[in-house]
Amino acid sequence: MIIFLFTNLLLIVFFALVIVFCIKLRNWGAVLINILGFLTVASSLYLEFSHLQTRYTLVVIMSIVVLVMIFDILIAIFQLRAGGLYAYLKPMAQKDVLENPEYKMIFDDAAIRREINLNQKEEMIEGLQAYEMWKMGNKAYLAGDYDNAMEKYELSLHWEASSVAWVNKSGVCIERGNFDQAIHCCDEAIKLNDECEEAWINRGVSFDRKREYDKAIKSFDKALIVNESNPDTWTYHGNALRRLGKLEESLQSYDKAIELKNDQLAAWYNKGVAFSKLGRIEEAVECFSQVVKIQPDFAFGYYNLGNSYNKLDRNKEALDAYAHALRLQPRFNEAWNNQGIALSKIGQLRDAIKSYNRAIGIKPDYYEAWINRALALESLGEIREAIKSYEKFLELAPVELKKHIAIAQRHVEELKSRLAKEEKEQQKRKRWLWNPFKKEKTLETATDPELGEQTEQVDSPETVSPDDG
Repeated sequence: MIIFLFTNLLLIVFFALVIVFCIKLRNWGAVLINILGFLTVASSLYLEFSHLQTRYTLVVIMSIVVLVMIFDILIAIFQLRAGGLYAYLKPMAQKDVLENPEYKMIFDDAAIRREINLNQKEEMIEGLQAYEMWKMGNKAYLAGDYDNAMEKYELSLHWEASSVAWVNKSGVCIERGNFDQAIHCCDEAIKLNDECEEAWINRGVSFDRKREYDKAIKSFDKALIVNESNPDTWTYHGNALRRLGKLEESLQSYDKAIELKNDQLAAWYNKGVAFSKLGRIEEAVECFSQVVKIQPDFAFGYYNLGNSYNKLDRNKEALDAYAHALRLQPRFNEAWNNQGIALSKIGQLRDAIKSYNRAIGIKPDYYEAWINRALALESLGEIREAIKSYEKFLELAPVELKKHIAIAQRHVEELKSRLAKEEKEQQKRKRWLWNPFKKEKTLETATDPELGEQTEQVDSPETVSPDDG
C-alpha cells in the first residue's frame, strides 16, 4: 500500500511538472494529454481509498499512464530534434556574448606561483596561504558561488598581493555588475604587473559595460601592446569603436581578429553588424553567411542573415534564413515578426498574419508586430480586426514613435469612417429589403464604391529597417 501511494504521488508530481513545462512551451496538446495523465492517477488514488479499485480498473489506469508517458518521451525527442526544448532550456544568450566583451580569469597555477615566488620578503607560509585561497576561489567561481569566490580572492590578497588574484577578483566584480570596483582591481593588478594582459582587458571590459567607450579603447590598446596576437582583444576593440560610431575603424579591428583566427565567430558577427549600419548590405550577407557556416546552431546568425536579405528584397532567401532561426529558437518573437514582413512583401498576407500572431503570442506587448498585423489585416479588408490591432499598437507604442503613432491614428480614423459608411449602407439595404414597393433593380444598384478597396501599406518600425540584432 505504501509503495502504491508513493508511486502514485510521484506520478502526480511528474505530470504536474510536465504540464507547467508544456504551458511554458505553449504546447497545448501536450498540456491536455498530461492533464489526462494527472486526472487518471488522481482517480486511481480515489478508487483505492474508496475501496472501489478492481483489477480491471487498475489495468486501464496503468495503460493510460504508460501511454501518456510514451507520448511525453516522443514529444521530448521531437522537441530536442527541432530545437524547441533546447531553445527553452538555453535562452538566447549567444547574441550578448558575441556583442559584449567577455572578461578574463586566470586559472594557470604557474602564473600565480611565478608571481608569489618573486616576492622574497614574505614568509613562505604566507605565499602558500595566498596560493591555496586563490585555488579555492577558482573552485567557487567555477561552481557559480561568486560570494564565496570573492571572499577567497580577498583572503589570497590578504596573505600576499598578486596581479593574478586581483584579476580574478575583477572578473567576479564584472560578473556581479560592480564595474567601478572591477576597474579598481585592475588598476591594483597593473601596479604589480603592468604587462598583465588580462588586467588591461578586464579594465576595458568594465569601461565598455559602463558605456565609456573611449576609455575602453585605451585599455584594449594597452592590452594589444602586451599581446597584439589576441583575436578576442581585437574584436573587443572593434566593438568599442563601432559603438562610438567609428564604423570604418571598427572594420579594421575585426579584419585583424579574423586574420589571426579565421573562425573568430564574434568578429564575423560584429563585422556584419557594422556593414549593416553602413548600408553595405551585400557585405553584411557575406559576414552572416560565414557566421552560420562557423556555427550552424546560432539562431541570431540566421536572423541577421534574414534581415540582410530582407533589406535587399531577396524575400525567398530571407524566409529560408528566418525558418532556420525559428527551428533553433521557436520563441524568437523578432524572427516571427520579420518573417511576417517578408511574407507580406510577396503577397502572402494570411501567412504573414500567422507569423505576427506567433510574435504577439510570445510577447503580447510587441508593438511592432501589432502595427504590422494591422497593416496586413487592412490590406485584406478585415476592417474591425485591423482597427483592434492599430488601437493595441497605439496603447503600447512609446511616445518617441511620433510618425508611426500619427499614421496609426489616421488609419484608425479612416477605417472607422469606412466602417460607419458600410454599416449605414447595410441599414439602407435592410430598409429596401423590407419595402414592399421596392423594385428589384434598385437593390442591384445599391453599392458602395469603397467596398473591397485595399489601403496602401505604410512603413512600420520593422518594415522600414528590420532589426540588426
